Amino acid sequence: MKFAKSWNKKKLGELLISLCNKTVEELKPEPRVRRRHKNPEKLVILCKRAVNNLPKVVMNAVIAEDEMPEKIQKWRQSSPFAPITKVGDQRLSWFSCPEYNIGTLAYLFSFLDVHHLITNCRIKVCKDGIPERGISKEAWTYVARSNLTKLKIAHVVDLIDKQSDSIAKETFSKEVEETMREKFPCEAYFCQLIREFYEAEDEPGLSATERTNRRLALREWLLTDVNFCQFPPYGMYINGIPNVMFQGFMTNIERRIQLFPYVKCGSYCPRALGSLEVENLFGQFQDLDPKGTSVSVEYLLLLIYFNEKSIAS
Repeated sequence: MKFAKSWNKKKLGELLISLCNKTVEELKPEPRVRRRHKNPEKLVILCKRAVNNLPKVVMNAVIAEDEMPEKIQKWRQSSPFAPITKVGDQRLSWFSCPEYNIGTLAYLFSFLDVHHLITNCRIKVCKDGIPERGISKEAWTYVARSNLTKLKIAHVVDLIDKQSDSIAKETFSKEVEETMREKFPCEAYFCQLIREFYEAEDEPGLSATERTNRRLALREWLLTDVNFCQFPPYGMYINGIPNVMFQGFMTNIERRIQLFPYVKCGSYCPRALGSLEVENLFGQFQDLDPKGTSVSVEYLLLLIYFNEKSIAS
């Protein structure tokens, strides 16, 4: 039987009438049933159950973040450079290091040619832009339609002659930068970075300090808001930049800086480095191939061997 002090007389009267109509058996209180308290499971079992219910993506990220510091430390110990290297007024933490060739017992400074980097960059910004970094393809379309520069619609929209070095240089030229600066400031700054980077590798008369500063300016832009210690890691794109293009720019910049300690005189000609000359050499040998197919290294060696024999005779 349950009632409260707040009940009015009518409600209490109804309760009294209902009690009078019940038998003695019905008025007996219900027997209390003792319930056995179940012992809680061990914390280890509860944790295992919770972990097993986590998605694999989360588990992979947790394990990778736990192992990452050790892997980075091991990679830095195998690098020929200090983890933090002072370059000019800046202190750099290297993105990459040259590969060590066991056969020659020397480091191999390999990187993509600057010509390929700038032509691929032209195709990317004119075709898709880099929206994640505030780079819109409409900026170059606007410049092409304005007819104030040598950049034309066919260069931007139709992307004619994709491997043309002159068109790629015009895409990031000073005139294009000035034309888009008022309406597209981010794109104008990007033009400046790419143009100055290309000039650092191709323009004569620049000091080594000026070339390095131009490279580092582009490197700083590439690494903005990039965290390689977060998981899941980046895939085909790094903040909207294609992974191949990102690594191409980064390795080109860093290899050219890392090369200085390995040069006896302390300096080198930047135009002497690259793969374009070797590609031209292979192309000339391909013209000599009667089959008109691809040229293998063995085929080139045979041509060189027979050419030396003919000169000696």
